[in-house]
Amino acid sequence: DEDLAKYSIHVEVSEVDEIIFQHILRIALFPSLISATEKKQFSHLEAQNPFAFDFGYELSQRLLFLLPNSVPQPDYLSLYGLAALGPHNNPKVKLLMIADRQSIGATNQMIINQHIKGVTCSLVIDSNFVKKNFQKNSYDLVIVNSERPELIGNGFKISLAFTGILNDNQLKELETITKDYYFKNLIPELLVGNNVIFINNHTSDFFSVLISGLKKLIADKAISKNEGQMILEREREGNQLLINGVSIPHVTIPNTSDNYRILAIVPKEKPILNNENVYLLLIVLVGQMQIDKSSIFSYLFHLLKNKNYQSIIDLRNRKDVIKLLTDI
Repeated sequence: DEDLAKYSIHVEVSEVDEIIFQHILRIALFPSLISATEKKQFSHLEAQNPFAFDFGYELSQRLLFLLPNSVPQPDYLSLYGLAALGPHNNPKVKLLMIADRQSIGATNQMIINQHIKGVTCSLVIDSNFVKKNFQKNSYDLVIVNSERPELIGNGFKISLAFTGILNDNQLKELETITKDYYFKNLIPELLVGNNVIFINNHTSDFFSVLISGLKKLIADKAISKNEGQMILEREREGNQLLINGVSIPHVTIPNTSDNYRILAIVPKEKPILNNENVYLLLIVLVGQMQIDKSSIFSYLFHLLKNKNYQSIIDLRNRKDVIKLLTDI
């Protein structure tokens, strides 16, 4: 449990230590290979939940030290850290649902408020009333629950239209939409002032570039010296997070902030990490007491994995960096 707490994983599953112990016994008696498909699945999970995989990686190293002939399989150990994560608590997004039937609309409103954390869903049957009062209510997103969405939602920017009761796929899509909306609006607020820097490095060594960037961020008072040291130490431990040419150094910091901090380093000469060019170093700081530690990584993973390289290579100013990280 102490190892889990180090990575700010608050245990929700009872007897986590015993579960991990049983796993170690199983792989000692019946070692197994990880298939190519599983490796790809683990890679996707790691990109979206890096702290859980940091835990698994460190625990596997400690087990190898204690049991040199063991095969601890860090990816599987990480799953136990992932399972122990508490429920996400996404920031508030005000959602307006326009429906043409009170009974069906009320049912969907209940489903949304119960299953999508951090979203407040308001229900309105009279779309004409909403058109007159929409600005005053300042809703973030609008969805339509109707057999004729083109009529009831006319005049609004509709994020999702559906008929009847929300199914699982539609609920998942809506959850993604609300998360994307939040981070698309949050990131420009975070990448302000000295939180975005461009450095004129003359080396392809990743850690030399990271150190230069951290020194400038410290000098600009964007981060503290202690935070810079924590970031560097975390990256030197290995198991770095790299998505489509964007390196994401990440660390938990000892504060009670309920929000993320993001900083960007754009190097002139592109360093190399794991045989890949790095065009952007995106530092993510998460407070130890913050409940939701994974949503930002899930957002960045889905955003960056399908980006074309040209949009990543050609970062000339702050606006380019923000556009890269918000252009869904």
